[in-house]
Amino acid sequence: PGAGAYTHKNEIYLTEEEFSELRRYDRASALNYLSVMVAHEISHVLTRNDPAFRRSLYRTIGFTVDAKEPAFSDDVRAQLLSNPDVEAYDCHGTFTIDGVKTEATIVSYLPPFTSGGNMVQSAQAALVPLNDPGRLIMASEVPDFYAVVGSNTDYVIAAEECAADNFSYAVIYGTGRSYKNPEIISAILSFMGQ
Repeated sequence: PGAGAYTHKNEIYLTEEEFSELRRYDRASALNYLSVMVAHEISHVLTRNDPAFRRSLYRTIGFTVDAKEPAFSDDVRAQLLSNPDVEAYDCHGTFTIDGVKTEATIVSYLPPFTSGGNMVQSAQAALVPLNDPGRLIMASEVPDFYAVVGSNTDYVIAAEECAADNFSYAVIYGTGRSYKNPEIISAILSFMGQ
């Protein structure tokens, strides 16, 4: 519960809740919001179906696609949030963990949840080192987390979500907008041939 839009295979789903939210905006703002949201979801469909596109898009945020997920411990796996747009945590970036450059994957960590809250909004970004898949490190404890993934979006509960947000900004706004990390947007437009 709490996701306004999501994908499954080649299909994009927008919830009734999301359409109700759109009614709060004037027509132009609603269309803009809807355009960005649909572009984000299209990114998920593209990464799911085009491995070369996925590798190129992930590279723009400093990630490498791996052949498979790390062998998460049962304890770590039990704390991960399921997300239909993130089929696997099979990619990594290099972060400074405990003062050492370490290859790690971003995962969607679900802290202890209380009834009545929004599960999706409770999700937090965490890292699991590839060399220690039984360890979960909160992104807030990693000093160069945003230096790696960029700061164009706060939706970084998985590399897939961070990449999808950057993709949606690139295709909807292009370079005609102010970004904290414009090089990510330029790199996306470049590999797409624009």
